[in-house]
Amino acid sequence: MPTQSRLQAKQEIGGNISLRYSGTFDAIIKMIRYEGLPGFYKGMSTKIVQSVFAASVLFMIKEELVKAYMLLAVKSQKVIPKLIK
Repeated sequence: MPTQSRLQAKQEIGGNISLRYSGTFDAIIKMIRYEGLPGFYKGMSTKIVQSVFAASVLFMIKEELVKAYMLLAVKSQKVIPKLIK
């Protein structure tokens, strides 16, 4: 779980002391102490899948908006000359 997620997660008062953080620096120190450097990479695969999915949806929406804009532009070019005459 990334540091930001750890800090945002609900911290139980009576829970394990290693799971409670007083700030970002404290979270980083405890992650290194209790989990080692691999602790920084927990949840990375999930985050990568989330990022790829979000980017693909964004590109799909962008392409659909470009298609709609082009369609409207072509239609307006046909309509404007008729209005001028």
